[in-house]
Amino acid sequence: MLKSVTKRLKPFIEAKLNEEYVSIANDGNLYCLDYIEQRLKRSNIESGLAFIRPEVVSPEISSVSAKITEIGELLESSYPHLYNNVSKQLKVKLRSEVIVGDVFRNFGRELFRDGVTWCRIVSLFAFSASISTDCIVQGRPELVKTVLSCVRLYVLDHLAVWIRGQGGWVSEYAF
Repeated sequence: MLKSVTKRLKPFIEAKLNEEYVSIANDGNLYCLDYIEQRLKRSNIESGLAFIRPEVVSPEISSVSAKITEIGELLESSYPHLYNNVSKQLKVKLRSEVIVGDVFRNFGRELFRDGVTWCRIVSLFAFSASISTDCIVQGRPELVKTVLSCVRLYVLDHLAVWIRGQGGWVSEYAF
């Protein structure tokens, strides 16, 4: 009997989890967008891009976003050689969505090879901001949207389960 009930509930449970993971990925995308915008502002770079944002952002999301930016700025100032001119360091010209996607996936695979931590997630956002800056400087500002798309997919496919297991973006253990 229990097995029968479990079997019937499984699709509903999976749908709820998928919904939760999508929400985690969407929030991660928003945090990364905030980070990229702050990085561009600090660097005095105008992208000319308009990004779609939610009409209402909760105080919790604003707080997490500010903390991510704070930690990311600390990472960038501590290791400037890692977060500046990334495409030049990788010897790649960011000319297309395919190239940006490949660079992003390879970086993510290497960054999280030994496991996921909050600091590594912030590092992923700092890397995303650096790549976005490089895209704009190289005359391809439209590729910033590709970077954000890569972030969302990466969080959904590789980080959402871990983030949920930590209590989500807004938890006593985050940041």
